[in-house]
Amino acid sequence: MIDWIPAACFLLFLIILYIALPKVFFIAALGVFFALLLKPLVVKIQQEWHLSGTKSTAIVYGLLGILLVGLLALTLPAIFKSLSHIQEQLVQVESGIAQLAGPWYHRLNGQEFFQYVQNRVYAITQGLGTLFLKTAETFLLVLASFVLSFYFIRDRQTIGLFLLSLFPFSRREKIRLAAGRAQIVWERFVGGQLFVAFIIGTLETILLLFAGIPYPFLFGIIGGLSNLIPYVGPFLGAVPPVITVLYQGGNLYRLIYTVLIFVLVQQLDNWFLTPKIMKGRIGLHPVVTIFAVLIGAELLGLWGAVLAVPVTGMILSIFNPITRRIQKDETGDD
Repeated sequence: MIDWIPAACFLLFLIILYIALPKVFFIAALGVFFALLLKPLVVKIQQEWHLSGTKSTAIVYGLLGILLVGLLALTLPAIFKSLSHIQEQLVQVESGIAQLAGPWYHRLNGQEFFQYVQNRVYAITQGLGTLFLKTAETFLLVLASFVLSFYFIRDRQTIGLFLLSLFPFSRREKIRLAAGRAQIVWERFVGGQLFVAFIIGTLETILLLFAGIPYPFLFGIIGGLSNLIPYVGPFLGAVPPVITVLYQGGNLYRLIYTVLIFVLVQQLDNWFLTPKIMKGRIGLHPVVTIFAVLIGAELLGLWGAVLAVPVTGMILSIFNPITRRIQKDETGDD
């Protein structure tokens, strides 16, 4: 029991950190998440290009930073500019729906609905400055986590040896093997998610291009990347193209087509792509995948939904050898 004291003390430290300094705990936990997310790519570059850990990590983070800055530079000005003109475009959209619906428009209180939407858009437009100030702190926390993850990846071997040293010597090999299996599951999960994001982004790009929506390649990339965020991700990915359609004239059929693209692609992802691909990558049945996401979301909200599938796969990868050993003992096989 004495051999377990270092591991117990480290666990107690994490609990105290979570209770006393939740923001610091959030930064560290998010840094670990980013590190686990980007580590497979860093290792791939390090092996293919025969670079040091520091150089390969710097390349990945540099490219990712350039990509994020480029996306923000291309999308944010258009979104902010569009928000200031949406009210005018909503009037045209309302007129088109009124002509299309005829007498049903007044029976369904369509005018009151559009007045409510206009008021909400006006409130959002006026509150952009306040919203920016409120999100500045969160952005800094995420940025700190991102920087911290750089060092987690660069010094991953040293950190891994330290964590392993906390456990009894007789248990370290089993813990190392279990961590290795969990790492394989995580890397397959990341690869699967990126593959799904690529398919989603490609489909949305093709459909948006066919519909004549401006910037189809940019919106396809945004849609694919935002799909990595459960629940709210697809909605966030649909916002830029919808705003662009409204800003450029509010054509009703174009607007409906744009919304349908994201709705149909998301349904394809929810009921076919993600369950099928995750089963192939992690070995989880689609039903297990769906239930894992639902349970994770119920227990821990957004982050629970994000981590539900890989955590379930990791747990099963740890217990599978134990289950096979029990079955072997029951059958009496040598």
